[in-house]
Amino acid sequence: MEELHTLPVVDDAGHYLGAIRYRTLRRLEVESVSESKRKHPLTVVAGLANIYALGVHSLLSAAIGVLVHNGRKGAEPGAGRGVGRPRWR
Repeated sequence: MEELHTLPVVDDAGHYLGAIRYRTLRRLEVESVSESKRKHPLTVVAGLANIYALGVHSLLSAAIGVLVHNGRKGAEPGAGRGVGRPRWR
């Protein structure tokens, strides 16, 4: 099998745009891998932060939904707002 030193570069329609040397392609691949390894810890931290924010948002939305629902259930003034006689007595 013949070894290629350059590879053709084409667009989506198959039109020839130019050529890239195999050595350049390999260098870009190595740089890409090493850069992704450097960014890896930050990517993990960002992903965990997004998951945490989603969890907090969900908990707050659920709590607000419960409070709104309980506020509508109480027919007497001050029901569900901590006004009046405590319920545990």
